[in-house]
Amino acid sequence: MASGASIELASLEREKRLVKLDENFFIGYRKTILQPDEVILGIWIPYTASNEFFQAYKQAQRRDDDITIVTSAFLLQLDKNTRKVEKLKISFGGMASSTKMAAKSTQGLEGYIWDENLIEEISTCLIKEFELESDSPGGRPKYRQALCISFLFKFYLYVCEKIEHAVHNHINGMNGCEKDVDKFSSTQIYYVMYYAQPLAAIVAKDHETARRAANLVKVTITPEVPIVTIEVKFSF
Repeated sequence: MASGASIELASLEREKRLVKLDENFFIGYRKTILQPDEVILGIWIPYTASNEFFQAYKQAQRRDDDITIVTSAFLLQLDKNTRKVEKLKISFGGMASSTKMAAKSTQGLEGYIWDENLIEEISTCLIKEFELESDSPGGRPKYRQALCISFLFKFYLYVCEKIEHAVHNHINGMNGCEKDVDKFSSTQIYYVMYYAQPLAAIVAKDHETARRAANLVKVTITPEVPIVTIEVKFSF
């Protein structure tokens, strides 16, 4: 949705049509504007221009084969010389019954400088726009809101790096840090599992090193005397 993609639809009864994958595409939970007799022929995703930045992020319980908690996508059109915003589009999945655009939070940002002050303002708006009730489906409303803000800040750092903007203070989480701080290098995380439950996480430079380190972990189980047994529980 944030990329401005379009979907080509076809039907035996009607002509082909090209529809925008925007905030009007989803009309409810697992419901779209597709008619019962329509099928998807293709999805057309436009190339980004030289002054555009696009990224997508997700957070799930596991790295593979899991339903995501929150997904996000960001598209920024920026004047690289002045760092003024020309267009910003943000979409989130997992924050409503269907994927939603952050229409209110991104409204009227044209001409603003792309800096930490703007990110703070957008973050405040996102919290209000995507406010979740304590009993909302999926649970963990505060955590999901925090993910939205984290994804935004991650995108901000990504763009700043691309336009060679100094972001070392933010990377290290403190002010006044050295300006010659090395850039982040990619890492791999490998989980130590026991009966499908993670006990620890190994962080290494590559997947193979992380896997080998995880294989060296020894798990010692010390039986504890149960407070109550199943037999006693069901005897009441």
